[in-house]
Amino acid sequence: MTRAAFTKALAPTLVAVPLAGAIGAAAWGSSLAALALAPLAVSLWATRTTRLAAWLVMLAYYLAAARGLPFGAARFFGNDTPAIFSALLWFGASLALSAPWACLWARQGYYWRVPLALVLCTVPPVGLVGWANPATAAGVFFPALGWLGLVAMVAALAALCYWPTRVGAALAVAALAGAVVSSPAAPSWIQAHQTTYGGSGGAGRDFMRDYAANQSMIELAVSSKAPFVLFPETVAGLWTPATAELWDDAAAHLRATGRTALVGAEVPIEGTGRTRNALVFVGHHSGELVQRIPVPVSMWKPWADAGTEANLFGDGIGQVNGKRAAVLVCYEQLLVWPMLLSQAAGPEIVIGAANDYWAAETSIPGIQTMTLRAWSRLFSVPLVVAVNL
Repeated sequence: MTRAAFTKALAPTLVAVPLAGAIGAAAWGSSLAALALAPLAVSLWATRTTRLAAWLVMLAYYLAAARGLPFGAARFFGNDTPAIFSALLWFGASLALSAPWACLWARQGYYWRVPLALVLCTVPPVGLVGWANPATAAGVFFPALGWLGLVAMVAALAALCYWPTRVGAALAVAALAGAVVSSPAAPSWIQAHQTTYGGSGGAGRDFMRDYAANQSMIELAVSSKAPFVLFPETVAGLWTPATAELWDDAAAHLRATGRTALVGAEVPIEGTGRTRNALVFVGHHSGELVQRIPVPVSMWKPWADAGTEANLFGDGIGQVNGKRAAVLVCYEQLLVWPMLLSQAAGPEIVIGAANDYWAAETSIPGIQTMTLRAWSRLFSVPLVVAVNL
């Protein structure tokens, strides 16, 4: 093959890969409307002429969608962590997500290949890093249609591979029609607080910061008139007897007035070195809402008697104000798997809590909130979110 012929053969890939990256970056930010671009990556994948080109397209899409990870991870793990470690986490997760698309690429048979690729990127083990799933765009195109809308989205993604122009035009019309559908209103009985307490990350626990954050939350909880007050993930620090005692007077006041605070904390598991990442009820109600899928490697360490416990097949449903509440804590908000398990249990409200101090200057907080909004619109379930930065 001559150099000119080689360049001509390579040119479509040299255009498609950066385009896929641009789609990933544009679709996965803070704009729900921009999420409508995500299906274009699947169409671009299907129109490649080689498996290598198809894989590179999806790899670029996932790398761009997760662009905040290497910068956020570097802060989360601390300055002593080599930069290559954060980069490997970013690339490794994107490689895992693009692998099913590479294996399933072909010149025909998309009617089953696309749904299978989506499933493989949703369920564990790959689903444990299953962010930027194009099926999430169902909340833009088919709001309030629930499971039917999700099935329609998967069918549309497969159809895009055969008739990109016609199906793309139909989806554009669907997005315009969906834009007039109102998102479910957040209930007035729960007040979510957005905080700026920061965090210590790889530097270890900062007990003075935790003390100050608890004092601030106590003041906010006591002064609130709402029956329930929601605070972000882990802002109370380790929920020890000393932390509970710090809340004693506030808890008594909340009980006397029939109110409850949901406080994000790490709850030690007796007899182990592990914790539960939970929203602890303080006041009139008692109990916990527990995270199911903590961040693998940094929080969830199944090989060690340390870290945060996981429950990969839990539905995340708890009772809040007599309502079936689906709780999604931080990392879970990026994934499809825990959300679908929750929706299968029929929640009446979705509660999101996150501690994003480590990712405050990245795209991650916006992607988390946007993803929750997309699912809330699809299943027409009210959403309330509390984030710490």
